[in-house]
Amino acid sequence: MNCAAVSVVVDIPLVYLVGYLARAGGARLFSRYEISPGCMQDTRQIKVGVLGATGTVGQRFITLLASHPWFVVTVLGASPRSANKAYYQATQWKQSTPIPPVIREMVVKECLPEHFTDCALVFSGLDADVAGDIGQS
Repeated sequence: MNCAAVSVVVDIPLVYLVGYLARAGGARLFSRYEISPGCMQDTRQIKVGVLGATGTVGQRFITLLASHPWFVVTVLGASPRSANKAYYQATQWKQSTPIPPVIREMVVKECLPEHFTDCALVFSGLDADVAGDIGQS
């Protein structure tokens, strides 16, 4: 099911998101956003993607999201150079903790909209020069 099909507005207390995401490098936080039933992993977790997953900001998003009770990372996006590789092969990990086991073997996708259609939220760790082009598409 496409996430644009049927939407339900869900409130998420910002106090919880701030603790996890504000440290991730300029994340824009919203108290309300749309989530479609097809974008839910189960009744507790929201499917999310990370753009720029192999960079330092993307790695921080992954570290914070991998153990978050509300989110499940389903898609990792990066440059064509990193696409189609297992995450551990595509990145030079710079975080103080190891790559989360649930992420380690995931295959990185190119940052194209069609790879993120099942995601209710997409977190971007992309440089502004690149993000504009991808955001437009």
